[in-house]
Amino acid sequence: MAGEAGSDYTYLRIIDASGQILANTLIVGTGAATVRATLPADGTYRIELDPAGSLVGGGDVTLSATTTVPVTIDGDPVRLANTRAGQVAQASFTGGRNQNVTASLAPEWVAGEAGSDYTYLRIINASGQIVANTLVVGTGAATVRATLPADGVYRVEFDPAASLVGGGDVTLSATTTVPVTIGGEPVRLANTRAGQVAQASFTGGRNQNVTASLAPEWVAGEAGSDYTYLRIINTSSQIVANTLIVGTGAATVRATLPADGTYRIELDPAGSLVGGGDVTLSATTTVPVTIGGEPVRLANTRAGQVAQASFTGGRNQNVTASLAPEWVAGEAGSDYTYLRIINTSSQIVANTLIVGTGAATVRATLPADGTYRIEFDPAGSLVGGGDVTLSSTSSR
Repeated sequence: MAGEAGSDYTYLRIIDASGQILANTLIVGTGAATVRATLPADGTYRIELDPAGSLVGGGDVTLSATTTVPVTIDGDPVRLANTRAGQVAQASFTGGRNQNVTASLAPEWVAGEAGSDYTYLRIINASGQIVANTLVVGTGAATVRATLPADGVYRVEFDPAASLVGGGDVTLSATTTVPVTIGGEPVRLANTRAGQVAQASFTGGRNQNVTASLAPEWVAGEAGSDYTYLRIINTSSQIVANTLIVGTGAATVRATLPADGTYRIELDPAGSLVGGGDVTLSATTTVPVTIGGEPVRLANTRAGQVAQASFTGGRNQNVTASLAPEWVAGEAGSDYTYLRIINTSSQIVANTLIVGTGAATVRATLPADGTYRIEFDPAGSLVGGGDVTLSSTSSR
């Protein structure tokens, strides 16, 4: 070998008999490289190694066909693996426009450096265009999700880089969707197999404050090491609000809806987790309160619900809100509650933590004239509340 591999570069290409380039990739240093092509016609082709500068040398080239197996949405898993370095494996399926699908795979490698090499798991269309793409790190389970843009045939593509040989069983699942109503009965939000996503659809209004709460129970997977997201998304799957569920802990996600329309609560378990729980969707309750006036009741009526009391204040005014909660449900000793003063944009002006049934006080110097809210935000399974008093205080 001769030349400066660190500074010079090399191209690896597939060309036709006329010398036209069908596919091209750059080799940096001594790194392994892969070039892929869909051949346009029957005929003779060439793999071309084109070292630049002073480089002299080469290596063994392997030429492999992409393997393809059929897979069905919500059907049995299929084996998706390569048999030699650089080979790509695909699973072909038929899907419908706007259908939400998830492909999951946890690879096992028989050759290569899983800790340093990388693998892509993709959903592509019949033309090879990427619809969705994710990176598989080592032997970690990976999930790729897509909203299919049109009716047609798609492929789940398993593309190991460099020296990796192996694969795993791929599962292709449709997202499940159930209806839920703000302030209505809880609904079951759960997956039935690893990698599947579950959603609950609801209608909301612009600037409406909603809270979704769920305490999952897992029937499979490692709840202590895997993680789950609970989200509120719009019809374009853009995230409006997002929270992480750790283990079996109860989780709450809150959002101020940006527009009238349909939204979805999304339960997205990672890794090997299978299960879920009853999700409750609640609107934030709001009552008026006056600085120096009578106390008002600030309480929720179900787990996860937030209660607010709205008041008008002036710039640099010092105010104090006090509340001693009484709980009718939940574990007051282990769950926690926040008492806050927020502005109309929901930015926190002051914040305090209520432990158990202890009385709490939150104080603030209001930054501007305007409307503010005292917010009572019980976590976990807590249901209850108390009378809140709002007072003006002297500056110190």
